[in-house]
Amino acid sequence: MKAAIILALAMATPAGAEETWSYRDWRVSVIPQTSGDDDWLECTARTGGDGMPTVSVSLTSQDAGPPTVNPPVTYLETAPRHYLPLYRDHDQAVAVFDDGDSTTTVAQSGLNDEGLVWARAVFNGPATDNMLHAMHRNGLLEFTAPGKDGHYSFSLNGFTAAYLKAMDRCGFDGAATFALAPD
Repeated sequence: MKAAIILALAMATPAGAEETWSYRDWRVSVIPQTSGDDDWLECTARTGGDGMPTVSVSLTSQDAGPPTVNPPVTYLETAPRHYLPLYRDHDQAVAVFDDGDSTTTVAQSGLNDEGLVWARAVFNGPATDNMLHAMHRNGLLEFTAPGKDGHYSFSLNGFTAAYLKAMDRCGFDGAATFALAPD
């Protein structure tokens, strides 16, 4: 009986299949990748989507990761046809948390293969540590653009669990990210 259950579980998840988990408002996806003789995992914690912008933290099992280097936080928006995204190329992207803390970066934008305008704000370098610590201790993250009316809000409920799962599945110690305060 025990062998039959183990066999059934092994057959239910084919080798190389994407794995997903949900933690409140955040999702984790782990996607196996193969290239020639090399195999690795893409691990992502993400919120948003379904036609709205996303916020994600992503790395691969071959990257440097926590505790050595923390992965960047990325805001990504693809605007519906005939509309513009919140950010344009070189706009200041501001991430504001419910405790009043904020971090900025410079946005990039362009056209995708379908002719839709996209915008991306990547918080990397010193901004990465600030973002991850603020995401860990807050409940809400809002993206704004100075001088513009629009904004997008994201729940951080489930972020820490999703982040820890994504880091763990790619072989990193995500808890080390939150062990020390950023400089």
